[in-house]
Amino acid sequence: QLRELAKARLVDHKDRVYIKAGGLDGVASMPAGGYDLVVANLVLGEAANVGEALRELLRVTKPGGQLLATLPLEGSW
Repeated sequence: QLRELAKARLVDHKDRVYIKAGGLDGVASMPAGGYDLVVANLVLGEAANVGEALRELLRVTKPGGQLLATLPLEGSW
């Protein structure tokens, strides 16, 4: 539901913002250096290899861009 709310609020920017559902498996098909800002919300905790996952997220981030990643905090749920 939150993803759909975000899409609705960003309707005027849909040509500039891409909201991808799911995990890290789809990142491999994304273009290298294609995004100014990459947000990985709670997906790194599911990665078999965090270093490889971070490299892949950095690969799709433009030079000078930003990667924001969150991890679940034990006991916070």
